[in-house]
Amino acid sequence: MTSLQQLEKEARDRRAQFHATLSDVQNRLTLPGLAKEALLHMDPHLSRLPPAFLAVKRHPVLAAGALAGASWLLKQVLRPVRRRYKNGHGSSFASSRIPPAKPKTLKKETIHESH
Repeated sequence: MTSLQQLEKEARDRRAQFHATLSDVQNRLTLPGLAKEALLHMDPHLSRLPPAFLAVKRHPVLAAGALAGASWLLKQVLRPVRRRYKNGHGSSFASSRIPPAKPKTLKKETIHESH
């Protein structure tokens, strides 16, 4: 049989291994860890991505601003055209139309011009 000291040493070794594994999992579940895992799936050797990583690390505010601007622009481009309807007619062209003439006004103008 094994001695009590050997069992305690095994328990300490397993506990240390468990804590190392737990720390590794916790690091992977952070935002940078998840991003790194996703990038590793896209480019396993990370051969094409280091220049982009370095640029983002050096200028994170600019990168966040550029990403926000690009996503806003993409949202504007992909947004469906919305038209407001009033009384069954679209209002987008209502302001550019010439209003119909009123018969009384036409009558006065034609009478005035004929004299």
